[in-house]
Order: sequence, then structure tokens, then C-alpha cells
Amino acid sequence: ITTMSVPLATYPTAMKAAAILLDADKMDEAKVALYTALNTLVIETEVIPLPILRAEVMIAAAMTEDAKDEDKKKEVLNLLDNAEYQLIMAEELGYGKRDKEYKELNKSIKEIKKSVKEDGDSQGLFSKLKNKLKNFKNRTSSKSSNK
Repeated sequence: ITTMSVPLATYPTAMKAAAILLDADKMDEAKVALYTALNTLVIETEVIPLPILRAEVMIAAAMTEDAKDEDKKKEVLNLLDNAEYQLIMAEELGYGKRDKEYKELNKSIKEIKKSVKEDGDSQGLFSKLKNKLKNFKNRTSSKSSNK
């Protein structure tokens, strides 16, 4: 994700510098100072591992389903299987560099699948997994900034 923004905090300093240059009868240098400030952009790039993002979406979707009947239960289990696969793919692609948390996330998914199969209340397990995965995604994402 690339975000471009205007660094508004630099404008007052640039305007003061241009005013000083104008007082010194340096019109061209004042123009350059203002143009430079107006043409400056901050570009932030964030890299989010898509397999982890997909797993997060699948777990959120599985969490909203009511797995009381067999069709819904199969759908939830399918979403959990796919989320587990996405995490395996993320690990194989090197996101998180073989982080020990992959093992914990997959263990949590297995616990939820067992709970769903046994018709247990799995919302608490889903919430814990969702938070773990969100924190893991934030940790494995990288940001860079350029001016």
C-alpha cells in the first residue's frame, strides 16, 4: 500500500525562510524555497503479506458464521482449513522468517476446528486467534518512508 501525503508541518518554516529571503531582495531564491516546500511529498509504502491478510479475512468470516447446522459447520471448517493453508503458505514464502508464532496460530486453528466439530462455544477461541493474527500481521508488515 502506497500513501502519499503533503507534509503540512514544513510549510510554516518554508514560509519564514522565504520571507527572510524576500527581505534580503532574493526573489528567485524565495520562489525556489516555496516551490520546494509545495512540491515535497511524503511517500509511505507498507508491505502486507497477502497470505496472512487472507487468513485474517477467512477467520473473520468463519467467526461470523453460526455453525449450528451441518452446512454452516462445513463452511466454517472449510474457511478454517483455508486459513491454515494460507498461514503455511506465508511461512513457506518467508514472511516472519520461520517465526514460532506460526505453530501457535495453527494450534489455535486446530482447537477451533475441534470446538466447531463438537458443537462447542468457539467465539472466545476465535477472538483470541483473531487478535493473535492481527498482531502477527502488524509485526510481519513493513513500512518505509521517502520524501
